[in-house]
Amino acid sequence: MIHPASDKVVALSCVATEAMVQGSLVLFADLGDGTGRLKATKVTASGDLTNGAFFAYFITPDSEDVEFTGAPETTTFTLNTDTGVGGGTQTIASGSAMVALGGAGVALLRVDVNSVFESVLTGYTGGVSLKVESTDSLMALDANDDIDSVVAMVVANDGQSVVVLVV
Repeated sequence: MIHPASDKVVALSCVATEAMVQGSLVLFADLGDGTGRLKATKVTASGDLTNGAFFAYFITPDSEDVEFTGAPETTTFTLNTDTGVGGGTQTIASGSAMVALGGAGVALLRVDVNSVFESVLTGYTGGVSLKVESTDSLMALDANDDIDSVVAMVVANDGQSVVVLVV
């Protein structure tokens, strides 16, 4: 799961040109079909991040079953993990219309363990810088990255998810 944690997020409509997962870092190019639409591909090198970090965001129809409770834009919330967002890894098929979320220095994103490289969130403490692991182009702790570019900083960790500031 990856989800805006504030209203200051740039959301760019694009088309996935390869299979990826929600939370994959992406770069953009012209789709090449004469419409001016953007295509998104996974980040594979630090040079792919010259225009800032953008994350694949894809909402499936069953995401309507997700329940968020608690104050908005805080870490006091509960997820219904039976289906939808928070219910596991959200795959994005090649050719799917999707959105990429970003906004250097202003965008706050809430991310769960299914949209980061590590299998637990305990190392994601406040102030930790996150880089990129290239298998699925997901955020990773410094010990696990292989693309040495900082893409986000952890703001809060509630045990179920982390809020990150996009850099």
